[in-house]
Amino acid sequence: MNFKNRFIPIQYIYSDWLLIWFLLYISPLNPNPSFSNSYYNPIYSLYLALFTNIMMFAHLFVEKSKWNVIAKMFLMMFCEKIVPIYILQSIYKQPNSLHFQNNISSTLGLFFLYLTFLHFQNTNFYEVYEGITYSIKKDDNNTPFFLLFHTLFGL
Repeated sequence: MNFKNRFIPIQYIYSDWLLIWFLLYISPLNPNPSFSNSYYNPIYSLYLALFTNIMMFAHLFVEKSKWNVIAKMFLMMFCEKIVPIYILQSIYKQPNSLHFQNNISSTLGLFFLYLTFLHFQNTNFYEVYEGITYSIKKDDNNTPFFLLFHTLFGL
């Protein structure tokens, strides 16, 4: 499935899966917060996603992208990564309670589910992120957050 010049729905974007994980994690529906804090905390996944977004952000600067593309990228990083990381760090201040191995297992498990979903949708990670990168660089607003920022703020 080719995502260039097409809108990329939220279910195809792994960062949005992480955002949903974060929202479920902090929701009142979380049945056992202390267990979840130790074993299913999305903070490591969000750090990794933020790192990849920072690399893309730097790439946009190097390519001298338009200011509105850089602004949308920053807003997306702020809303999807920085705010959730800040919330997790300020609510759950027990760094020793995080079990790195278990949280990485959860991250890999979710990523495997994501890749399985893509496989059943007849696409793959490379095709999706090639489409996302193309959309960001061309300022096509073909991702949910970029379209939202374009619609709300005219960026």
